[in-house]
Amino acid sequence: FHAIDIPVTTGEVHEYLIDWDALDRGEKGVTVSIDSNGDGLVDRTIRSDSTLTEIEPPTISIVSPTGDYLLNSSVQIQFTATDLFSGIASITATLDGTPIANGQQITLTKAGVNTLEVVAMDNEGNTATTTSVFNVLYATGGFLSPIKSDGSGVYNQGRTLPVKFTLHDANGNTIQSVLAQLYVAKISDSVVGNDEIPLSASVVDVGNQFRYDPNGQQYIFNLSTDTMSPGAWQLKAVLDSGQVVVTIVSIR
Repeated sequence: FHAIDIPVTTGEVHEYLIDWDALDRGEKGVTVSIDSNGDGLVDRTIRSDSTLTEIEPPTISIVSPTGDYLLNSSVQIQFTATDLFSGIASITATLDGTPIANGQQITLTKAGVNTLEVVAMDNEGNTATTTSVFNVLYATGGFLSPIKSDGSGVYNQGRTLPVKFTLHDANGNTIQSVLAQLYVAKISDSVVGNDEIPLSASVVDVGNQFRYDPNGQQYIFNLSTDTMSPGAWQLKAVLDSGQVVVTIVSIR
């Protein structure tokens, strides 16, 4: 077995386990365990045949998807791997744990955080793993009337405040099955708004989960202001995609 010009940095430990019978059969019979910082833990493992010429892992580049996308967007999976020494032997990828091919066109149907993982191995057995974490979101314009999105709305205590918003996908279709929850917190004893909005005394909702209204094609929560003392309050809708819709209302 020949290991030629293999670099070892200060504090790094390489351990070679050799299966001589496997080498005799022309197989990758050498396992090299690399402890990069000498802490006793193996950071990566290489498998080699009778000649080991390099231990540098491949370089992986993920072109797409990255960043943020709307639900049901169509994107192409694009990634590359290069190795300057022995060349690439294999490259595979998974999207949220499911195998996927380079160049494959897909529709993003999972809202929230998605992960593309690419694994490449060169002809010396060095491997590299790179991930791209991206978000799949809903299209929303924020809270609807009677809430003023700029925080200027003033509402009378004891009335019912309808908190409403709409959600759409990349094709403009209404999304009807989102888990959304409302959180309310007082931020000031002062009224910050200047536009008084009349409200009714309609039936209020309990808990904090929004319900979907098929007639209005919107999510709604009828918030009771009975226990909301005068001042400025933050309304925050937290969606199952991780998105947050926030505004300020004033109670008088």
